[in-house]
Amino acid sequence: MTKRNATVPLDYPADHVWAYAVEAHRANGGYYKKTEWDFDDNGDIVQTRVSNKEMVLSMLKSLDKPNNAMLAAGQEYREFWQGQMLQLLTDSVNDFVKTVVVVAEKDTIESELELSVVVSCIESADKQKKNQQLEHRKRSLNSGWRYSVGSPVEFRSDVEVICCRYLDKIGAYAVDSIIDGDLYFWWSQRDVAVKTYKYLTARVKKTDVDFYTKVPVTQLNYVKVL
Repeated sequence: MTKRNATVPLDYPADHVWAYAVEAHRANGGYYKKTEWDFDDNGDIVQTRVSNKEMVLSMLKSLDKPNNAMLAAGQEYREFWQGQMLQLLTDSVNDFVKTVVVVAEKDTIESELELSVVVSCIESADKQKKNQQLEHRKRSLNSGWRYSVGSPVEFRSDVEVICCRYLDKIGAYAVDSIIDGDLYFWWSQRDVAVKTYKYLTARVKKTDVDFYTKVPVTQLNYVKVL
């Protein structure tokens, strides 16, 4: 530990740390606290998995900087935890949440503890966000297909974006929304803030079924939301 602290001072931009924490979580398919080792066919000890923390430190030490998509993904998780500030006013909040909310406000990660907090909080955020999205989706259990494929649509009512996530394989953001009790989905080249908008125009690309609730969902394209 002493050797690593001497060669790698913990003075990292927070946006880089958050970006790499999300990337490590994606690469490992979850959170792994410890690096794992095993014996190969020759009886030699080999590394089978790098811990998320070690992976983040390796990326921080490299000359490469996180790309825009990674930074956007990291910012999404950071803002999620910043948005949990009101939890600090409740009696039920635990020490982990308190620490994450405080670290999420920092512009620089300066200690081993802060680094560990960021790396380990991604999985917890995913669980909370999934629960929140499912709660949102429950309000659309009567969702239906209201328009035929190819039809132009225009809404001048509440357009509630409930989820926006970047998918590496697609190279775009997947956006889920609820409008008048119906589920809508579209791909976006930019991050769409999770909030309620007042106007949307688009064209219906296809009708489908929501993966989570199995209710009708309408996929849009040429979307403009304000």
